[in-house]
Amino acid sequence: MQNGKLELPGNLSIRLAAAADRAFIEQLYHASRDDLRLLQAERDFVEELISMQQSARSAAYEEQYPQACNFIVEYLSEPVGRVLVDFGQAQVHVVDIAFSPKGRGQGYGAAVMRALQQASRQIMVPMTLWVQRSKPGLRNFYAALGFQSAGGDAMNEQLIWIPDTLANQAARPC
Repeated sequence: MQNGKLELPGNLSIRLAAAADRAFIEQLYHASRDDLRLLQAERDFVEELISMQQSARSAAYEEQYPQACNFIVEYLSEPVGRVLVDFGQAQVHVVDIAFSPKGRGQGYGAAVMRALQQASRQIMVPMTLWVQRSKPGLRNFYAALGFQSAGGDAMNEQLIWIPDTLANQAARPC
């Protein structure tokens, strides 16, 4: 992170979301809800249900994380993902991260997470996030980035990454 800007490799970039990005953010959510498309219901009903859930989730995020920054991840200036991050005084919390189908499996998520880890390291605070227990592949993805379990509940696990500079400081006896 230089001059308050996240540094991403190659042709990746990140910018604050704008009102014009609303349709892209909605498309991202719709693309992630194939589970609801398995319902034995009319297609229009399922799509409306997904839209309602997306609206409710957005409202909940705004209420729980009013200071969070909503970023759009771009590859060659085309939006491929979104990350919602709450930069608190005691932690950097990744509220949500999602990529379009064409942006998945390209290493973009790992690059964004590493950039956020660098920001966390520079401001010397841990980075946290929640992951659904029903997604072990996602849990393994974060483990490969150095995240460890910090508890959770029956549905979700909280993960934490502690910058080495902070961990070394905590290890000192005085």
